[in-house]
Amino acid sequence: MQGTATPLIQDYYLAAKNQSIVELKEKAKQTAVEPDIHLIDLKDRQNFTTNRYFSDALIKKINENLTNHRQTLIFHNRRGSAPLTLCEHCGWQALCPICYLPLTLHADHYQLLCHTCGHQMAVPTSCPSCQHSNIIHKGFGTKLLENELKKLFKSAHIARFDADNRKKESLGANYQAVKDGQIDIIIGTQTIARGLDLPNLTTVGVVQADAGLSLPDYAAEERTYHLLTQVIGRVGRGHQTEADIYLQTFQPEHPIIQAALRHDYQSFADHLLNIRQKAHFPPYIYLAKLTITYKTERTTLAKIKACQAILQKTKGLYVSTPTPAFHEQSPRGYTWQLILRSRSRQTITRSIANLPPNLGLHITLDPPSLL
Repeated sequence: MQGTATPLIQDYYLAAKNQSIVELKEKAKQTAVEPDIHLIDLKDRQNFTTNRYFSDALIKKINENLTNHRQTLIFHNRRGSAPLTLCEHCGWQALCPICYLPLTLHADHYQLLCHTCGHQMAVPTSCPSCQHSNIIHKGFGTKLLENELKKLFKSAHIARFDADNRKKESLGANYQAVKDGQIDIIIGTQTIARGLDLPNLTTVGVVQADAGLSLPDYAAEERTYHLLTQVIGRVGRGHQTEADIYLQTFQPEHPIIQAALRHDYQSFADHLLNIRQKAHFPPYIYLAKLTITYKTERTTLAKIKACQAILQKTKGLYVSTPTPAFHEQSPRGYTWQLILRSRSRQTITRSIANLPPNLGLHITLDPPSLL
């Protein structure tokens, strides 16, 4: 038997349906405390008079923590310095020549990097399209936040933990220093959201809590709730008498944000199940994702359309229009996909079994994500 504070919604639905949920009503430690919640509206720029990324209230709290030798954790689930590099004059965007995805600026090495295939290129001094020098970088990641914090708190010991760390910089290599309180401000992505139990940690600051809600995926809200719940759970664990959460968001009233702040899984589940039922997504329906990759887009499109034509003959099966995959282009070629839905998993598996073997399909049954 396994226990979790954030079960997958499909697991929760089946457990509730079969009356097989066991809830723990009390905290593991009697000394555990409920954190004070500070919800910061990113739309109100009066909350950000000192720094554009960190609210005045969060900066004040970090200063208090430094005085009292307490730790602060800053969470943002995007690494690098800036996810978009653009020409302000003509709109040109720096894209990976292999994946055709936006390149991320890494200011420490002053390079553009593709987080999908690893392709690197120098930052252009002028626009390759119109030759203007109006190159700007939009958005932000953990490296930029690290630089900003070092400017704000010059005497603080600051460490960033994400997928860009070298081995000696990783959380594993520095865990004891973090646990002993030698690091004043911890910055990171989901690497630091799960499983950490830090005795000196009293404050969590989430820089943009709704960043994952806009992804074009049916599981985006669920992932956001899980991640926020997990990172909020790093404080109030019984080591200290106080705990604070500073959650910055453009959508303070969003049901997912509100449910995560209250540790209200029931409210989250009710909201999500209602949406999933209306939109015909799991757990009310079965899914399969079929992808095809070929060197030329013409061949890929011909193959995926042939696949669609065969599948559409199956009764009780909804077949989507062929669409480019979220990561459409890679060194292997072009990838397109079909999404299958049915109230019967057997209908899906039988329809797939009837497809010719030479189509080169990659099949994912019950995909946790459509990205």
